[in-house]
Amino acid sequence: MQWRLRQQNFLEEDPEKWSSSSRQYNLISALNLLDRHYNPRKLLLELYDTALRSKCYVLMAVVLPVHQYVEFRPSSAQSQIMWLKTEGRTFEEHASSLVENEFIPAGFEVVKWTKLPYLCEGDFNKPYYLLSDALFLLRPVPTERISVENGTSHAVHNEL
Repeated sequence: MQWRLRQQNFLEEDPEKWSSSSRQYNLISALNLLDRHYNPRKLLLELYDTALRSKCYVLMAVVLPVHQYVEFRPSSAQSQIMWLKTEGRTFEEHASSLVENEFIPAGFEVVKWTKLPYLCEGDFNKPYYLLSDALFLLRPVPTERISVENGTSHAVHNEL
């Protein structure tokens, strides 16, 4: 994938250092990454800070219902894996709880969203699996961060 993107003149970012870069972005895409990240709230905060600084949107795709699976975790990450707070019986209920429990507290508002089919790599039983992806266009809203006892932070919106 990275090789193909480089062929099209896309710039490649270091996955551990991209958020501390001074580079300005037109759009940040995080496609099917949130449920694979060892600390999705940290990723959301980095996306928020970078998008706010760049004055750009975040395009976020998440397979719903969420089934987190973390393959890679940097050796410097000493904390335990953080789990996304989603619930519900339907796709729409999961999407709503993801927005309310994760995106809004991270400082985002949903501009638009849609449901898309997502074909993912299969295994020995099937060559591919058909899943449902939620695609969100998120806008960072200027906020004040409030720290909470357990080390997490919540966003208080200054405007909506």
